[in-house]
Amino acid sequence: RRVHGGSKVREGVFMTGQSHLLQIATQVCFGTSSVVSEAAIHGLNPILFSFFRSVFATPVLHLLAHREMSNLRKSGNTTTRTSFRRKDKTLIAQAALCMFLGKLLCIIGIKLTSSVAMSIWMPTQQFFALGIGVLSGTEFVSRNKIIGMLVGFVSCAFMVLWSANDNTSHNRHHHHHHHTLFTQQQQSQHPVNALIGQCVLLFASLSLAGYYVLSQRLVANRYTPMHVIAWVFTIDSVISLFALLISLNSTVLDFVCPPPYGTCGSGTTFPPTAVLPLSYVVVFGTVIAFSFSIHAAKYLAPSVLTAYSVLQPLTASLLSWLAILLTPPPHMHLHGPGWGDLGAIGVLIGLWIVIHDKSEENTYSKERSKSVSSVGSRKEYAAVTGIEPL
Repeated sequence: RRVHGGSKVREGVFMTGQSHLLQIATQVCFGTSSVVSEAAIHGLNPILFSFFRSVFATPVLHLLAHREMSNLRKSGNTTTRTSFRRKDKTLIAQAALCMFLGKLLCIIGIKLTSSVAMSIWMPTQQFFALGIGVLSGTEFVSRNKIIGMLVGFVSCAFMVLWSANDNTSHNRHHHHHHHTLFTQQQQSQHPVNALIGQCVLLFASLSLAGYYVLSQRLVANRYTPMHVIAWVFTIDSVISLFALLISLNSTVLDFVCPPPYGTCGSGTTFPPTAVLPLSYVVVFGTVIAFSFSIHAAKYLAPSVLTAYSVLQPLTASLLSWLAILLTPPPHMHLHGPGWGDLGAIGVLIGLWIVIHDKSEENTYSKERSKSVSSVGSRKEYAAVTGIEPL
């Protein structure tokens, strides 16, 4: 019995470590996809882009879900649920709505502002996730966790803002007369639209935090991760279709595609240049990223899952350095390391503090492990958290 218990503990530690690696890979996919999306949606209805993203990713996710379920059946697993209970159907619908709002508001926010603004707002997910968790009784607040989150968020904002300032100064110094997508957007932004764009990104962050909290509850209730994410995107695709039809109204279209640089024709125009970016976002920014993230949700609390969002600007910097090394001048007009990249040190320190705190105090995986020791504790845990332990 002791050997069996020890092997379970070692397995749990291994899976938790693997989940951290999955979240790192997830943020790499998200970070690169945000840059690719910014390039793709120029002259394109962002709601159309979001619709295609969901529609093309959904069948792939269902195929992966079917394969995962088949593997579990072959291994003799009899505890995993294959259909959603009535109360969990409500959760899956809520998770899908949060997913839809998160994706849609992100793409609209980028259109109204830039990927720079999105990189600053996305790390606020961890504060929203922690707040939701505290209110629902599934998360615990500690001084170290708050300090780590603040250090990571401030360092992330420093990296993004300082790098943007460096790039602007560099362009002025060398008297560049070409306009990048970012400068075009900045020049075309009406102050009101820019302010609305910042608010849109804030609500996008809140929506995504809600998705992480709800999806983890579904995974904890004995549904396979891919089964959950496949149905989330199925419902999201239906909602996106209705949103697309609404966006064809001229007033709505002018809002999400502000002239002169943001015009997107009739709203259904899809330029050939957007095919490859969309393909990248579907494969890496959707199928791979959300598959990794939903598997990590089995072992990591939502506040830890979302804490990794501070890695997005760090990922962008590393990819820029790699592109400069591998391409001839002018290196796609990318710029090398600057003072803003020192913020990466704070990002890593803040993230380490959050992870260390979660590994030492009241982690979700520890609470779930203790809850399965007896029938009584299972009922108590479910009553307090709303999560039925495995």
